[in-house]
Amino acid sequence: TLERFAKADVILFDKTGTLTPGNFSVELKENQVGARAKALIKSLENHSSHPIARSLVSQMPKTEPELISDVTEVKGLGMEGKTAQGENVFFGKDAEAKSDLVLQLSGKTVCRVDIEDSIKEGAKEMVAVFKKAGLETKILSGDREKKVAQVAKKLGIDGYQAAMKPDEKLKYIEALSEKQIVVMVGDGINDGPSLSRAQVGISPGGATSLAIDSARVVLMRHDEMKALTDAYKISQHTYKTIKQNLFWAFFYNVLAIPIAAVGLLNPMVAALSMAFSDVIVIGNSLRLKVKKID
Repeated sequence: TLERFAKADVILFDKTGTLTPGNFSVELKENQVGARAKALIKSLENHSSHPIARSLVSQMPKTEPELISDVTEVKGLGMEGKTAQGENVFFGKDAEAKSDLVLQLSGKTVCRVDIEDSIKEGAKEMVAVFKKAGLETKILSGDREKKVAQVAKKLGIDGYQAAMKPDEKLKYIEALSEKQIVVMVGDGINDGPSLSRAQVGISPGGATSLAIDSARVVLMRHDEMKALTDAYKISQHTYKTIKQNLFWAFFYNVLAIPIAAVGLLNPMVAALSMAFSDVIVIGNSLRLKVKKID
């Protein structure tokens, strides 16, 4: 994993919860059901582990949720269920793209929701490190194009793909992985397949359990953006050490085998040479413990 990370060509980021903290400001628009809108939203979002859902629920501490049964997740779209009155209720992405999210009762939109998110501390500096190292940077997100474009511009990211469903993310990574070494950074349930398919999947320690299980690298520090660049630098130092060790191992063999073949190498000298080779390789590897990665 460290070798692949060191040789990566492109790094892909999920947006919400990865580049943004998921602490949203929420605005309800065109609300036709009054206080019931919040009650229905809280009821559905209580069943979701998505950063947007957690943020919405946290902003409604005094709202009493309405009883909803048969709550299920519509993959990549939102949550749906059935009210006590028998109405089908859905809360998730706005197919008409007039807002970020919509609340629907029996197929009719009764409330629209706009959300605003900030950028994670250190995200811009993190992107700059990868760009300086020659990696292509991209965002893969299910959010609206306007929102994704804003984040990409703020961070100086090379490109983005917006309004993507989980299966579309997976297909995009599969196609990209055939030509390049791909790193994917994500934290949500929907990112699990993408993290597994990329050559290197990376997840923050506070991500969903599925994302953590699917990732090959988990960032356990609270300063996730700095931890990500540190992990990359560690991978570079590790890969460099591997190449140095291979050189020294082959150097002794290439030098000693021809001399031994013509009978000019004392067996004691040969044994000492091999032992010395091991000492150099082990000592060079132990340098990783004291190296400064910056």
